[in-house]
Amino acid sequence: MTKEKKARESNGRAKEKIVEEFSALPLERKLANLMRMEAVAIGETIEFVVNSGVKVLEDVGGAMSDFSERIESEIRKATESNTAPKSAGPKTPKTSRPGKKRSPDSQAKK
Repeated sequence: MTKEKKARESNGRAKEKIVEEFSALPLERKLANLMRMEAVAIGETIEFVVNSGVKVLEDVGGAMSDFSERIESEIRKATESNTAPKSAGPKTPKTSRPGKKRSPDSQAKK
């Protein structure tokens, strides 16, 4: 036999034993045991719901934190690019166009 078959058989025997013991109990004890099991099940359910809610809130908080960090980095990039000096290359003095000479009359008008 494989380990799985042995495990199933032992589980089946254990279940049968529990059912037999429960059947032998008087009605008041059966109800008391059922109420106790229900209380445990309700407690576990409430714990699961609360932990799930906390998990959801943690995930939402993490997402909001990531989002705000992205926004802050984008704002920093935008402000750095706006305040950074723009380098347009070496400064050269403006000269007049080589092909166009000014007449003495145009210079006198200024």
